[in-house]
Amino acid sequence: FFQRALELEVKRARRYGYALSVCMVRLPPPADAPATIAAELRAQAAAALSAAVRDIDLPVEIGGDRVLILLPYTDAGGAERVARRVAAAVATVRVGKHAGAALAGVAGVAGGAALSLATLMRAAAAALRDAERGGEPVVVAP
Repeated sequence: FFQRALELEVKRARRYGYALSVCMVRLPPPADAPATIAAELRAQAAAALSAAVRDIDLPVEIGGDRVLILLPYTDAGGAERVARRVAAAVATVRVGKHAGAALAGVAGVAGGAALSLATLMRAAAAALRDAERGGEPVVVAP
């Protein structure tokens, strides 16, 4: 379903010239938490993430501790605001002494710009790696 939705949104963005962004989010588990606590924290963090995005945004788990959010009609600046809202929402999650955390990489194109989903995904993944290495929880691809 998500693959088909991605393809449709890319086609629409190209055809009608609207902005499109992706946000790759990592929900890292706490290092010292038992598996049951980590699983509960992950479930609550995923719920907080879903509640923090708009109805038209499409979040999907892409493996392990990563979630990809498709943001139609949204340029990179708007996607950064969504990513910061997601990170703040996840940070409010608590299970026992453990808190939720989120890191995000954002990539987007303005309306009418050349658009390649593969390029957006690579840029978001690189921005997420930068977030994982640096002190900023949200990094926007150049």
